[in-house]
Amino acid sequence: MKNIIFLLAIFIGLLNPIVNANELRLSKNVIVNYPTPAIVSHADNLLIVKYQDWYFSHEQLEPKNIYQAIDLTGLEHSFIKSMFIPKVRLELPKWLAELSKEQAASYAITDTSSTIKRSSDLDIYSAYDSANQKGIVYILEPVTIHSISYSGSDKHFSKLLSMIKGNNK
Repeated sequence: MKNIIFLLAIFIGLLNPIVNANELRLSKNVIVNYPTPAIVSHADNLLIVKYQDWYFSHEQLEPKNIYQAIDLTGLEHSFIKSMFIPKVRLELPKWLAELSKEQAASYAITDTSSTIKRSSDLDIYSAYDSANQKGIVYILEPVTIHSISYSGSDKHFSKLLSMIKGNNK
């Protein structure tokens, strides 16, 4: 009987990390460790992870689809950066700099609402609009851009940002 209880304890102990640690691999270099959600939904290029009072969605941005009828291939990284760093807009064509300014305003990106975190393998640009309780995160890899949209409190937004990791393997 002791052996059965011991084996059951080991089995439960082995399952516990699997149940509590969810790892979403956005790419070879980007991992999001997230708590168990209420709902996970996936359609086409969009993944939605929903909790009781907050959610986030992920999509991999395609330069041809950021704006309808505009192909940003080759400019996509500069465009995203320019929303967070206004002086980068000076490097863009005037029409694209104006789109960047409009997009930054629509996300309420300001010096005080945004953060930029850089590491050797990725850059994370984020902004949180406390008035609307919405946030946006862009994860830039050398070739790929990930977009994470968020809805919920600033506390959960900070938690989401802390869950995004580079895979330094």
